[in-house]
Amino acid sequence: HGMKVSGSSPAFPAVIRELLRLK
Repeated sequence: HGMKVSGSSPAFPAVIRELLRLK
């Protein structure tokens, strides 16, 4: 992933994956 936060939201990739699955 390009945008790497200082561990602010480690579940970000998981959320994106869920959103993609919902599509």
